[in-house]
Amino acid sequence: HRPHHRRHRRHRRLHRRRRRLRHPRPRRRRRHRARAPPRARAAARALARARVARALEGARALLGTSPRLALVVCAECVYVVAGVGTGLLFMYTLDYRFAISTAFVADVLLAYMASTAVGLALYLVAIRRCVSPLRLVVISLYFAAAWYAAFGFVRLKWQVVALVGVAGLLVGSSIAFTSLIVREFPLTKQGTIQGGLYLLNVLASGVGIAGFYAVYLL
Repeated sequence: HRPHHRRHRRHRRLHRRRRRLRHPRPRRRRRHRARAPPRARAAARALARARVARALEGARALLGTSPRLALVVCAECVYVVAGVGTGLLFMYTLDYRFAISTAFVADVLLAYMASTAVGLALYLVAIRRCVSPLRLVVISLYFAAAWYAAFGFVRLKWQVVALVGVAGLLVGSSIAFTSLIVREFPLTKQGTIQGGLYLLNVLASGVGIAGFYAVYLL
């Protein structure tokens, strides 16, 4: 019976091959991502160029209107660089000193978010009515210097959480910086000015991250 079974299997294989040749299966087409038509892509590129040009125009207006305004904008950029960079150094120092865990990071973030909400509410309700933006900026700088000096004496984790909780109260200083800048321009130019200010802040953030990370590596 074995030769008979072998012959039968051979016939079945030949039949399958002939069947495949006579009725080939349609190949599955690869799904391509839907691409926008050329006009839509060109319109999107033109819109992106217009936004970049407007942001550059706003940055040029911020730095070239008056020396006093240029000084305030530069101070705001330095503030952003210092805030971003020292935040990174703060986290690196915590990791080096306390070997922080996920639960500790969650506690720190929760304390910072809660204090930021409280600081924003205080600024909107009371501080902006009692203190001028320039005076608030100066007070915030002194407060930040005292905060970093106090951080050097921290030895326990609850002290870190308490300091971070206090740091969120400085949220009004960034709003005061922005109000000092944008009130020099009319309402018709606020969009361009805000775009330029955002561009400068992004560049300052990149400088702060790269520069302070290099300082940490040293």
